[in-house]
Amino acid sequence: MSGIRFLSSITCAAAAAFILSGCASSGAPDGYLPGDEESQWDVYGSWLTLKIRNMTGDSTLAGEFISVKDSSICILTESRLEFVPYYMIEHVQLESHRNKSDLIGAWAALGTLSTISHGVILVISAPVWLLSGIPMASAESYSGKIIVDTPDLNWWTTNTKFSRFPQGIPNSVDIRKLKLKKYRL
Repeated sequence: MSGIRFLSSITCAAAAAFILSGCASSGAPDGYLPGDEESQWDVYGSWLTLKIRNMTGDSTLAGEFISVKDSSICILTESRLEFVPYYMIEHVQLESHRNKSDLIGAWAALGTLSTISHGVILVISAPVWLLSGIPMASAESYSGKIIVDTPDLNWWTTNTKFSRFPQGIPNSVDIRKLKLKKYRL
């Protein structure tokens, strides 16, 4: 019986390690992204994480996607509004809504843990939980994300639908007064 317990401990440790690996991480602050249904009516822009190439090296900028203006991207960070020429952007991660990868990962981990009660059959049932749960959690972690290297102006124009002002910032909006969405922690 101790051999089964040892095997189940190894299986659970492997499940935790595999579930946590291969998943896309979020650059958005906790509570910022709407749920997938909320995102249909949320008036704020998606969260952008940009890797920018400049004279002093690479830097990262993260904030709300406000609009595409001429040949630059308008992004609202925690501290201010930034205009970044699209050709300086090496990498972008756009996040439109929160995914459920944590729930699927927990479901797979609990399912794998439940195989302890299966006795010797856990040699079959634990790998089944792992082989189905891990890919599902990993795939779900990319839901609501668009990740691309060196996006051109055409890419930005196509994806402007994820910004706060898809048709450009209206003249009546005072850009100095724009604020990030208040999000719960």
